Amino acid sequence: MNLLLKTITSVYPTLLWTLTILVLCSMPSEHIPLSESISDKIAHFAVFGLWSFLALWYKPNYLKVGILGVAFGLLIECIQKSLPESFHRSFDWIDLVADSIGVLLGLLFFWSIKKLIK
Repeated sequence: MNLLLKTITSVYPTLLWTLTILVLCSMPSEHIPLSESISDKIAHFAVFGLWSFLALWYKPNYLKVGILGVAFGLLIECIQKSLPESFHRSFDWIDLVADSIGVLLGLLFFWSIKKLIK
């Protein structure tokens, strides 16, 4: 049990989720396992919200996680801009805004959970 707790509170969940985001965002859009009932922007909120929550779980520094989260969203958009046209990916400011809002929602959710626990 102690090993499980150490693993959950380590950097590994954040790194694993970061790699998952990188892989999914670098795939051709038609290969993304996204339900048609889920809006693209809601997916951005959820993915980056979970990323910031996991990052705060490991290192509770709101400003640092917020800045890194927005920078990560920008990096993803730049990567997508450089992908071949056949991937149907491009730089999208609205996606970056959705990523950033997701990061902020993750920060707020983490803060709320901390308040409830205390």
